[in-house]
Amino acid sequence: MQTALDMYIKEYHNLNEYVDTIGRVPARCYNIGSIYYFLGDIEKAKEYFERMCSSRKCDFCTTMECYEALIGKALLLEYQKEYRKAEEYYKKVLTYDVNNAFSQHALKRLAKMK
Repeated sequence: MQTALDMYIKEYHNLNEYVDTIGRVPARCYNIGSIYYFLGDIEKAKEYFERMCSSRKCDFCTTMECYEALIGKALLLEYQKEYRKAEEYYKKVLTYDVNNAFSQHALKRLAKMK
């Protein structure tokens, strides 16, 4: 994961330059937020996931709501051990993208925890 983050920094010189590409901010915030989440830097992940919600939709997005932002919220809820709320967000993602493998896997993982 750290290698992926380093690659973004090397290619774009800093993360803001990568993230602030017009028309792609939420998708790129999701990428960086996910990396920070899985590195265990929850505060940085939260910063990027929240930034998704305050940005306009990506130019290529066809859904009413950013489902990557919903995944980010669900991940943070899981971290806070609010599993039922996280499950609701993952299910909502599937209303936009029924084949979203990440949400499908997360729901299976949460079901095993019950």
